[in-house]
Amino acid sequence: MRTYWKAFAAAWGASAGIASLLLMIAAVNYVTGANPPDDTDSPSARSGLALHTDHRTGCQYLSALFGGVTPRLDGQGKQVGCR
Repeated sequence: MRTYWKAFAAAWGASAGIASLLLMIAAVNYVTGANPPDDTDSPSARSGLALHTDHRTGCQYLSALFGGVTPRLDGQGKQVGCR
C-alpha cells in the first residue's frame, strides 16, 4: 500500500508543478501584453478572434480558438487586404 501512496504523491507533485508553471506563463503573457489588441477588437474588449495575413498575397483571415479559418470580408463582401 505504501508504494501506491508514494507513486500517487509523486504524480500529484509533478502535476502541481506543471500547473504552476502554466499559470506563471499565462500571468507573464497577460502582464507583458504578449497578445496585443488588433483591429478586430473594440476599444474596451477583445473580440476572441485572431487576425492572420498571408504575406504572399496580403489577404487577411480570421480564426477563433476552437473554430476554423475564414476570409476577412469588408462591407461589400470583398476579401480584405488582397493585392
